[in-house]
Amino acid sequence: ALPAATALALAGVAVSVGVTASAAHYLIGLEWRQALIIGAVVSSTDAAAVFSVLRKIPLPARVMGTLEAESGFNDAPVVILVV
Repeated sequence: ALPAATALALAGVAVSVGVTASAAHYLIGLEWRQALIIGAVVSSTDAAAVFSVLRKIPLPARVMGTLEAESGFNDAPVVILVV
């Protein structure tokens, strides 16, 4: 079984890419291949921004750790999708 942060990262990437690609396809009229590339490029969260925000918001340590791990793990699937 995947750790929670990895599963969350994969699901988050899939949903973000899907929503962004669908918008690019239906609203802008891009072909699906182009829309998916655009979706993969812009959907990944910036880990530095997540870390900065999490330092200012009081959250339980376990939740903060999961969110930090998810924001770090989501870069790898996005790189694979773009390539």
